[in-house]
Amino acid sequence: MTIQKHKSYLFFLFAILMSTLSEAQIRNIGSPAKTVQKGDEQGIEIPGNITMKLDIDAIHEAYDGWWSESMKTHDGRIAWYKEAKFGCFIHWGVSSPAGNEWNGTGGLGYSEHLMRSRKIPLTTYKEKLVATFNPFGFNAEDWIRSAKDAGMNYFIITAKHHDGFAMFPSDAYPYDIRLTPFKRDPMKELRDAATKYGIKFGFYYSHAFDWEHPDAPGNDWDYQNPGGDRLLHGANWWESYPQFLPNAEKYVNEKSIPQIKELIHNYHPDILWFDTPHKLPLYLNLKILKAIRDTDPNVVVNGRLAGMQGQNFGDYANTSDRAAFLRPTPGLWEVIPTTNESYGYNKYDHSHKSPKHFVRLIASAAAKGGNILLNVGPMGNGKWDAVDSGILKNIGAWMNVNGESIYGTSRNPLSIQSWGEVTQKGNTLYLHIYQWPENGKLVVGGLNAKVEKTFLIADPEKKALKCTPLNNHDLVINVPKSAPDLINSVIKLTFSGLLKTDSIRLLSSHQPNQLLVFDATTHGDGFKYGDGKPNSEFVTNWKNKDQYLSWDFRLNKPAEFALTLKYNTDKKDEKGQIFAEIDGNKYPVNYEPTLPDNDPSKRIFPPSVSLFIGKVKLKAGIHQLKLIPGEYQGAQLLRPLIVDLNPTDSGYDLYLLIGQSNMAGRGAIEPQDTIIDPRVFMLNKGGEWVAAKSPLHFDKPAAGTGLGLTFGKQMADKTKRKIGLIPCAVGGTNISMWMPGAYDRITKTHPYDDAIRRLKIALQQGELKGILWHQGEGDASTERAALYEQRFDSMLVYLQRDLQANIPGIPVVIGELGQFYCLKNPKAAVLNKVLQHISESHKNIALVTTEGLSHRGDTLHFDAASQREFGNRYAKKMTRLEKGLLKPQKLRKQ
Repeated sequence: MTIQKHKSYLFFLFAILMSTLSEAQIRNIGSPAKTVQKGDEQGIEIPGNITMKLDIDAIHEAYDGWWSESMKTHDGRIAWYKEAKFGCFIHWGVSSPAGNEWNGTGGLGYSEHLMRSRKIPLTTYKEKLVATFNPFGFNAEDWIRSAKDAGMNYFIITAKHHDGFAMFPSDAYPYDIRLTPFKRDPMKELRDAATKYGIKFGFYYSHAFDWEHPDAPGNDWDYQNPGGDRLLHGANWWESYPQFLPNAEKYVNEKSIPQIKELIHNYHPDILWFDTPHKLPLYLNLKILKAIRDTDPNVVVNGRLAGMQGQNFGDYANTSDRAAFLRPTPGLWEVIPTTNESYGYNKYDHSHKSPKHFVRLIASAAAKGGNILLNVGPMGNGKWDAVDSGILKNIGAWMNVNGESIYGTSRNPLSIQSWGEVTQKGNTLYLHIYQWPENGKLVVGGLNAKVEKTFLIADPEKKALKCTPLNNHDLVINVPKSAPDLINSVIKLTFSGLLKTDSIRLLSSHQPNQLLVFDATTHGDGFKYGDGKPNSEFVTNWKNKDQYLSWDFRLNKPAEFALTLKYNTDKKDEKGQIFAEIDGNKYPVNYEPTLPDNDPSKRIFPPSVSLFIGKVKLKAGIHQLKLIPGEYQGAQLLRPLIVDLNPTDSGYDLYLLIGQSNMAGRGAIEPQDTIIDPRVFMLNKGGEWVAAKSPLHFDKPAAGTGLGLTFGKQMADKTKRKIGLIPCAVGGTNISMWMPGAYDRITKTHPYDDAIRRLKIALQQGELKGILWHQGEGDASTERAALYEQRFDSMLVYLQRDLQANIPGIPVVIGELGQFYCLKNPKAAVLNKVLQHISESHKNIALVTTEGLSHRGDTLHFDAASQREFGNRYAKKMTRLEKGLLKPQKLRKQ
């Protein structure tokens, strides 16, 4: 290559590279490569500082020839994928029957990583798992039909995962399904079923990470190879240990490429899905991609095969694993959530998300231009777990009605909406409404167009909804009083002519607003983003004075908002101060670590805390909110996640639920205990308002049906208002635990302090109307009963002090201990007399009897039916108190 041609080539290379990068990535060109995450989270980016000649030569060859040529047919190759939007990911193999258990021990990472996490020798793995694999319940048509019924349009299954075992007959490298008692070819059966049902089909193939092959990266317990958890010779082993390159080339040449070609020739996949490219140098990843393009130029290849510093050589980009929050991403992209938190079947993982979570995630991805590839891990017997099947059936029911608002759509052309998401298809907008407007008027911010027709997709009559311009920026749609779908109601809006938009988002003056950090504008260098898993939707590496975040927004009328910041910290020594600034007015935010000493630091998701900052009054017009740095201790400032701006008049009637296990509820949860009332909400562990259903409390996994949900529904019926329940009960506590600073070692909680913190969060959006108390089993002795009333009065005094409120004006309903409990423990009857005396000596306190109520078989806890009746009794007493008193003073954080 001549010098002039070399310069032209470099300019061409740089231009292509720059065109694919975001502004933040462009600023970081030349900076050190990102650190590869440890554990089960496998990094997905090749380091950008390419120095090895083999890599450079491979890049030259790609750009000068085969890759540039392949991109000429990219649009045609990827067309079906752009339309599909929703697919099924399957992780299934010989490790599935173990269900992530080995030698009686469960857990420990992803179940499909069993061989790696337990360091199982290859000989043992073959003996215990390969030689016994016989999924007698496998039925390819059932699998594909389940995906089809869920609304999925493509299907990807693990043909070979990291354990190196081929789930298909492989003459190229016969470590495969024929070594099992099963003998059949499940890949062919699935390919045939996918063709029959009209679903695009493809394979996951672990091209770089292989624990079977003696020359592949990854296995550092049998072979002492690089690329494993021990990081022998470093993350980029080819730089410090180039003598292993011939081994890696041998593996790629004799196993990876031949098996991938075999898959293409024998099964004609529509898509191939790869992972963990950082285990191999770039030139070998490019060699594999070239072999694919030479074999079938029309197969779609995902973005985890080959890439460098923002340049993706695949057909689309892959974002983080298991994300619940999605960051705006340019181009075509895909996210891979799981029904629980494992990809392969894990019998110990019961963290399944709701269908609502996935329906909204699908809409959110479509509104940001992406696809959802939802993972299911079938069991070792070849059947799907019933919980997974139930989730997909519910998603399918929604997609069956609303699928047109997802398939073939493009990004939201409008600004971010406070009530939900927007997708577009030509001259049609689909409005995905999560927060249904109580006043019957949906304001669509930033929309100015000639509307032809608007109706609810779920309405079989397609009755037109009235639309009127609110101003030059916004549109108002008159909607029914109740949402047709509590998960996601979709309005179809067609327009003609020019669509005029306003890029500045409109906030609601009467419904909650969330400003996600993922949607903020970052200022200054150095910010990094979390991966989008729950409580990881943050920015991190916030260290410098010139770094800050900002959001621009509009208001159509003046409003007062309660301002709250949700955050977490990375280390337990990180604390300090930042400032929230709105229109030049600064509000100090002092924060503490979110990882106390007694908190297990190694958990699925990091904990978070919501801090109330203050109330702000804003005029109509354009505003800017900033988070700016202050002084801090530790390695960095806090990690912000979400800023809430909630109108102070949006108004819940709040009820505080405190006490011990019978207030938390231990009754068996029955179907009626999960029925949602659209007027009854609960404050969850993360400080967010969600629809109330049992169990309300979360102090222990044993929490079940309690009295709170029935109470809330009864109060909603009586008052016709929104009810906000604040669950704070902690099982097993005595009354001394309900004093400031008290620490319960069993549950590792501060019952009183936690209740105050949650109540202060709740008060930003409501008014405390009453307190529900049931406790006493922990004080059922003559000695403790003698001090009980004094301690109860002290608790009320502390509540008044800490909330700066008129507690004597707030109704309090207390409940007797179960009469069945008193029969078994005669001393407990003394405490019931104390409770009666408390109710008689305080005009705003009423006692609920437990006469006629029964226990669940332990003579301690009320059964579910009794808890519901108890809730009715609490509601009757609360109503009488409210009617018999002066209107309680408003209790709001000042």
